[in-house]
Amino acid sequence: MSITRVSNSQSNKGLHHQQIAQNDIDVTSLAGNAVAALANRLIAKRPRILARFTAEYAGISTSSDRITSAFRTGFGIAKHDADTGIDYVRVRCEMVLMPADSTSAAYEPNMYWTLTDSGGTVTTQGSVHISDRTSVAGDVVPDDFIHVDQVWNLKVNELYTAVLTTTAYARVRSIIIYEEPRVALYHTETSPTTDYCVSPGQFIARSPIQARALQDVWGCAHNVWKRGAVIATFDHGSTAASSTTSTSYNNILDSGVSDWTSVSPGFWFRSRYRGSFASTNIPCEFRVRAKRTTQNGTIVLRKAAGVDLATLNVTSSSYAWVSTTFNLDSSQTEEKLDVLFKTNVAGGTLEVDGMTISEYEA
Repeated sequence: MSITRVSNSQSNKGLHHQQIAQNDIDVTSLAGNAVAALANRLIAKRPRILARFTAEYAGISTSSDRITSAFRTGFGIAKHDADTGIDYVRVRCEMVLMPADSTSAAYEPNMYWTLTDSGGTVTTQGSVHISDRTSVAGDVVPDDFIHVDQVWNLKVNELYTAVLTTTAYARVRSIIIYEEPRVALYHTETSPTTDYCVSPGQFIARSPIQARALQDVWGCAHNVWKRGAVIATFDHGSTAASSTTSTSYNNILDSGVSDWTSVSPGFWFRSRYRGSFASTNIPCEFRVRAKRTTQNGTIVLRKAAGVDLATLNVTSSSYAWVSTTFNLDSSQTEEKLDVLFKTNVAGGTLEVDGMTISEYEA
């Protein structure tokens, strides 16, 4: 029996993929089941955090406000909807809320999420109404916090813009959005309503295991790698440095800082061992929601003084997402990434409404 192995240039971290190009082979079914179980646990019980937000001090406290984020769902544990023909991933949004910052009966504090996919389809989630109120933000203690969670069914491998609109002095302390872990996984091709991932049914005791079954295991793990960690998120509600009129770069987290330093505010990421066998590159995406007035603006992702990983040009006069891709280096132990922005010509204003940095391979 002849076997031809071809190394894949996109081999993922942790699995050195070899395609069996000619003939199927027999391997121990127990080993196959173990690998399938490991792949399933990797996807099902290590859910990806898609977005997170923590408000400073007393939280968002205005009559009307919004929190904006963008994220991509993974390929992971999907459920097929036979009616729509769409594969969905289950996402959970957990929020810690504070009593509304008004005791006036004229207000009905509430908030709601609006999700827009890459095709422009808009889905509005259920509203959350807050009955607890206070007139003084300092009177709020942890026992007063309100815990709310929602479950969303979102499309697999889809880019979403998520906007939380708060009204009537409703206040948010923190938010985390993540793919929900699963306790048990099932796969039945004839039953499209069950969850699916790597099918353990491919590994039958004392039966040959087909090369395509091994390909499923590798492909599943590779997809997890392609939609890796969310490195950083930023929202205008969490910092005052969301706009600039300067023609010199300012740090998005502190407008008094003009360049990367070892102590400047930024976003830390441990990049060691997150590359592939083929390369030390970690493919990533830098995505910012911004607008400019009068003059165009520039946003850079900087890893050292004068060393930029990515550059975004802002030309829209209304809020819009702009994005680019870049690589981090997995040979580094960890890296600190600073985001700086400026208006290109005096007299202009550049405003940033939201930002996401995440591991991403198309």
